[in-house]
Amino acid sequence: MRNFIGLVVVALTVGCATEALETSDMDQATGVKGGGTCPDPTDCTLNNGGGVYTEELGTIGLDPDQYMIGRFVNDSFGGVEVEGRGYSPSTGNFYGHSAELVHAIYNGHAYAVSSITEWLTLPTVTLFGLPPLTGPQIAGLSLVFKVDDGTWTLTFTESLADDPGFNNASTYPLKEFHAMWNAGDGYNSSVAKEYCTRAPLNGNPGKMDPVVFQQGIDVNPITAVMVQNNSVVTLSCRHGSLATVRWWGYSYRDPNTADLFEAAMHMKRASYCGDDTFYTRRDTQILIRDSSNIMQDPLDPIEFEASWGRPSAGSPIRALCVNKFWRRRPGVNFPPDPSGVKFNGDCLSPVTGQVLFSIPECTNDLSAYPAAFGMLSDQAVDPPLAP
Repeated sequence: MRNFIGLVVVALTVGCATEALETSDMDQATGVKGGGTCPDPTDCTLNNGGGVYTEELGTIGLDPDQYMIGRFVNDSFGGVEVEGRGYSPSTGNFYGHSAELVHAIYNGHAYAVSSITEWLTLPTVTLFGLPPLTGPQIAGLSLVFKVDDGTWTLTFTESLADDPGFNNASTYPLKEFHAMWNAGDGYNSSVAKEYCTRAPLNGNPGKMDPVVFQQGIDVNPITAVMVQNNSVVTLSCRHGSLATVRWWGYSYRDPNTADLFEAAMHMKRASYCGDDTFYTRRDTQILIRDSSNIMQDPLDPIEFEASWGRPSAGSPIRALCVNKFWRRRPGVNFPPDPSGVKFNGDCLSPVTGQVLFSIPECTNDLSAYPAAFGMLSDQAVDPPLAP
């Protein structure tokens, strides 16, 4: 079976203006179904909200407090700021905060970092005093951070073979790198650990997941809400939503397709409410169909799972309708619920736990629901679980 998702998205307000994410937005999260683990926008027991920067239930982090680099921000005068999320033992929550990029180490010498950029997932790291390092040249490069009271080193140990894009291998390959971290100033291979790992599978621990650079988008690590921002470079795991949707062939730089990109991230996570909740797991296979003819898998009017887009001009992207019988993984929630809590169509307030809105049932009468098979829709390949 193929490991991909079926998309059909109808962009009602393509290219509409959205407020840029600030550091506080890195903290924002909406409620988790049946519990609400993020009642305060500055504190949250989640780090990566169900498959945004990592695979669903995968791991990410470069220190014991699991500090996740959300974005590198290039300063106009030269230099790079770092913003992300990490764990606070005193509160028991993850929270958004900055880290200091102290310097880079390359070929045994320390250099100040001037900028980090990307094009077609090919990164370029510019160090003061050296020609720019592009693509495979960053293999062996270490970035040294101060996070809270500790010093940590993230090292790109090797440049991996291109990961051919699903839809067009010549245009959409991913440039991937193996990243490891250790305490201290400089790479120590004897104690270094994986920065990204995939989710456990069949009782086995998750394996290494490469990292991918992407410039031009600011993506909330809890909700996957996205805005365009060319000064920002994200660093995410290959099987998280950011890199996966790029691998499918969706572009976020073009305002005409940016809504498709964000909708595909919510769809990949089965985040029907477009928030921190998700209802899928790794290796779930789905079909995708969209209005831009990037993915054109055949979807069944009766069996397709959901249609995605904006319910009205200016409103957040989410599922526009959900087929509750054919929904992808009704027994999966975040945190994983062994009792099998199922999505019932209601989207809840993160503060009160009350229903904010309900998503209607999809109908196989496509003329009655024009968004279905419009901008983006998907359909699970595997038979449905019982409702």
